[in-house]
Amino acid sequence: LGILHRGAIAAATTVNVSDAGCALRVRGIVPRVDDEVRLEVRDGALRASARAVVRWVGDCRGPERTVGLQVFGEWPGASGWQGFVASVVEAGERRPEATG
Repeated sequence: LGILHRGAIAAATTVNVSDAGCALRVRGIVPRVDDEVRLEVRDGALRASARAVVRWVGDCRGPERTVGLQVFGEWPGASGWQGFVASVVEAGERRPEATG
């Protein structure tokens, strides 16, 4: 997952996702509340991007900062962003159980 802000792109780690947006841990760029960014996913065959607005910025934890994004605009696929969220949830449910 990547976040594009003012011409710079940074890798991001997903903290959580919801129907309206997501929280990401980003390194290197520090968007401010109300900044517009582009959210990009490149995972295997999946290629998607959408506009998002920064709704909150968390405290800095070392070189990383957590940001909350509200996703707008088009997201590929029949069900858009909500379909992407459903696929993330489904993937999480399929995780193998830890064996001891």
